[in-house]
Amino acid sequence: MTSGPTRIGFEELTDFLGLFFDRYMADGKPVSPDIHPLTILRQMDMKSPKKAEAGLRMAVADCLEMTAPWTTEQVVEADSFLGSNGAVTLSDLKHRFRGPKRT
Repeated sequence: MTSGPTRIGFEELTDFLGLFFDRYMADGKPVSPDIHPLTILRQMDMKSPKKAEAGLRMAVADCLEMTAPWTTEQVVEADSFLGSNGAVTLSDLKHRFRGPKRT
């Protein structure tokens, strides 16, 4: 995906997206498998891995953008949920995607 120490694997991002989508975008409600982002991503990956990777990165970037106005408490809750489910945390992704804050 990227080079250097910020490299995040396809599966790691896929795990994040699945958990994040189900909890925060679908609001815990079931989503038809034929329109679930992970189903679409896997279908795309079989046809064009490079397009799937680009789409995945865009979807994760959208998740980060969506959470930009979240309070510290919301981020902590999301980090706890994601981490306890074995996924990369929101805070870690924000750091890796955007790099350290500049002062």
